Amino acid sequence: MPSTLVARGWLPVAVPSLAILGGLGPMLSALFVGALVGRGVVEQVFRPLLRVRVNPVWCVVVPGFWIAVAVVAALVVASGTVDARLFVWFAWPEFVPGFAGSLVSNVWEEIGWRGFALPRLAERWGDLVASVWLGLVGFLWHLPLLLDPRSPMSQLSWPLQAVFLVAMSVLLTWVYRGTGGSLWWVTVFHAMSNAVALGMLQAKLFVASYPVVVFLVAVAALSVAIRYGRWSFAVSWDSADSEASRR
Repeated sequence: MPSTLVARGWLPVAVPSLAILGGLGPMLSALFVGALVGRGVVEQVFRPLLRVRVNPVWCVVVPGFWIAVAVVAALVVASGTVDARLFVWFAWPEFVPGFAGSLVSNVWEEIGWRGFALPRLAERWGDLVASVWLGLVGFLWHLPLLLDPRSPMSQLSWPLQAVFLVAMSVLLTWVYRGTGGSLWWVTVFHAMSNAVALGMLQAKLFVASYPVVVFLVAVAALSVAIRYGRWSFAVSWDSADSEASRR
């Protein structure tokens, strides 16, 4: 929000510390609310970050989903010819810094959204409804970026962004359940989505490809909802590994 106010001339100077505080907001809120409702919240929200061991299928699905989305969206927009710059982005020198930066920034979000809020909301309403609520809250949380004229997100349709964030929330819950509650893999999935967005931006396909990306993500989320129903997105193929990872 501070950067948005500066960009619009409503705040005279930028205050970097406020921007950092905003990025840490979901985690700080989780810790604050958790401290009010009971003990052990720090361990509850941070321990899942160490849950890295999962079924190898997820090691392919988590990054592979977003690479497939990027390629399909680029093919559609570019009429069957993918811009070479998109592949340059996914080359080692280009992709790693963008992905690493997203990983560091997204982890604080996921500690709050999936680490703290999701289990509590899902206990009452089930995974699907909880995911929709978190997606809508996420849309409100991203509003400053939509209002910031310097942000690429300001060029996007608000309705499409709302659909994307709700669908994204469903998929993040699916990854969370399928990996036995691993915030590490949830964060990797989130970071991959941002890395793909950066790749599209690099290839000058970001705005043009966005409707296609939203469609693909929405179809995937709808498939998850239909396949697993309202209450639990647990994935059967990883049940053994999920149990092992909790020990």
